[in-house]
Amino acid sequence: MDIYLLYIIAYATSITSSLGSCAILLFLNHGNVEINPTYLKAWRILALASFLVAIGLTFQDYESRLQHSIDLMFLPENADRKIK
Repeated sequence: MDIYLLYIIAYATSITSSLGSCAILLFLNHGNVEINPTYLKAWRILALASFLVAIGLTFQDYESRLQHSIDLMFLPENADRKIK
């Protein structure tokens, strides 16, 4: 496995787990939590926070891939274009 594949796997795992926790917090049957509106509000705030983390990781991954593509584009013609 090369480092680039591990990089993609790490970001995909982080983004998936953040979106999964957001979905669990939003759609899980709250049960006794619905009695106290403060807990319900806290669950929604935590869901929003995990969604924002997932969005931030997605943009960070996109930006780093874009930067990598730009770096490869401006290499001299005789340079090795593989990631080592």
